[in-house]
Amino acid sequence: MGQQCRDTLASLEHLEVLGTYEQVFSDPGKLKKYNSVYDRTPQEIICPETGEVSLYIPPDKFCVFC
Repeated sequence: MGQQCRDTLASLEHLEVLGTYEQVFSDPGKLKKYNSVYDRTPQEIICPETGEVSLYIPPDKFCVFC
């Protein structure tokens, strides 16, 4: 673990392990906590060159600190 990771962890006031992927995404309470720190709201992205609109849906992240 690098120094930046250690510094980040040291600055946290609260760290909670929510569980496995299956546990997080099948439990409404855990999913609510997950969604409170990682925004998965679909976003429209407009290409500046063509004006084409695309929909970007952020992927589920797992095994990361959030």
